[in-house]
Amino acid sequence: MSLPALDLAGESEDVTVPWATRPSLQDAVDDDQGDDDDQVIPELLPSALEHLADTPFDLLDEDELQRISEDLECGSHQWPTRRSRRTRQAKQGRPDLRQTLRASLRSGGEPLVLHSHRPRRRPRPVLLMVDVSGSMERHVRPYLHITRALAMSGRAEVFAFATELTRLTPALRSRSAVDAMQRATEQVGDRFGGTKLATNLGVLIGHRVWSSMVRGAVVVIISDGWDTEDPAELEVRMRRLGRLAHRIVWVNPRVAAPGFEPLVGSMAAALPHCDHFLPGHSVRAMADVLDAVSS
Repeated sequence: MSLPALDLAGESEDVTVPWATRPSLQDAVDDDQGDDDDQVIPELLPSALEHLADTPFDLLDEDELQRISEDLECGSHQWPTRRSRRTRQAKQGRPDLRQTLRASLRSGGEPLVLHSHRPRRRPRPVLLMVDVSGSMERHVRPYLHITRALAMSGRAEVFAFATELTRLTPALRSRSAVDAMQRATEQVGDRFGGTKLATNLGVLIGHRVWSSMVRGAVVVIISDGWDTEDPAELEVRMRRLGRLAHRIVWVNPRVAAPGFEPLVGSMAAALPHCDHFLPGHSVRAMADVLDAVSS
């Protein structure tokens, strides 16, 4: 799967940073609890990102996030596929009678070789919904960088939602990460406000054009599940979304917290309709999300 910066070092604290605030010193607590006596085989990661593998995204600066985005954009990952009605020749598969009879004309009508074919595989659409409400403020900026890397592939659609649903795919497909973030900032006017999960899902699956992007797609919802609407409404929309989409992957960065349980009403209502429920809070955790998308 071919997937997909602002230098904040010299800025003053009075400057408002779009999409996120700087993490405080209390947020930058070291969570590593490794024991030197435990022999653990490390996961193979690109050398440039190995030291960032377990660092939460909300503690990374713009340069590091851009580096991760570029690595995903240039990386070789398997994109989800689906069967096509077109076929291709193969050594093993269903007998291709047309090709077999055509080849028999060269041998006097005797079919000496049995040709076979298989259905072609086409890329499956991927749709990502990023929660930009107030409860996700610290995580919005990292996830926009990551979804930009997916949008740059040309086969993924990205939406942002809080109280309204906004399509960000054209804005995030800019070659410059700085321009992409600025365009996204200009387009989304309801960021860091409330959350209307059920309403925005209803707009997506009921839209005249956007609903076609959902059918047969892998839908990735990036949200903490904190909603201001009735959980029963979200359960109805998630059930309908499950009938339209091929697979639903829910990414909740709070899952990585010790002792986390999906007790929030909206999260508990949506969880039975999700195929995968993952944290996706770091590079290593995001690898699991990409595996769930392409599985």
